[in-house]
Amino acid sequence: MRQDCISIKGNSSNIHVRNVTCYESGAMCIGSLGNPASTPDYVDNVLFEDITAIHSCNAAWIKTYPGQGHVRNITFRNINFVDVNQPIYVSPCIYSYSNCDGSRLKISDVTWENITGTSRYNVAAGIYCSKQTPCTGFKFKNIDIKPKNGGAAKVLCSNMNSDSGLACTGTCPAGWQQQLTGNA
Repeated sequence: MRQDCISIKGNSSNIHVRNVTCYESGAMCIGSLGNPASTPDYVDNVLFEDITAIHSCNAAWIKTYPGQGHVRNITFRNINFVDVNQPIYVSPCIYSYSNCDGSRLKISDVTWENITGTSRYNVAAGIYCSKQTPCTGFKFKNIDIKPKNGGAAKVLCSNMNSDSGLACTGTCPAGWQQQLTGNA
């Protein structure tokens, strides 16, 4: 697995990341957070903007363990990428892919704006939020992700606000993997 290019860890706030190019990495990431589950992690007020990701595993994503705390007021803006495995990804149970609905780590007020590029497979976004602590305040503006081999991009979503501006094309299952090995 590739390492993240820029990763914001727990108990971080007021961060601005700008004008970065990432190759063969996890690009822009919040997390991992929530491990151990007994120790709360908090991330507030993070802006990623003017980012390029080339042949990366993800582009603009959030990964937590089933822990406690919160992630809020995050913006991914002007993110351009080429050949990214799964460009937008949110998981409350990273790596173990179990107890996804037990997470009490609230993810809220996240904006993805001007997100453009090609996905390696046919999934543009895989977003699964905990049933116990659903995601709220998600906003999507000017999302243009196309599979590099053509066809329609899938946007899989579960347990998030329905007024996000993102046209979900299907349900994202609990334990959805970070790394895809083919089309969904």
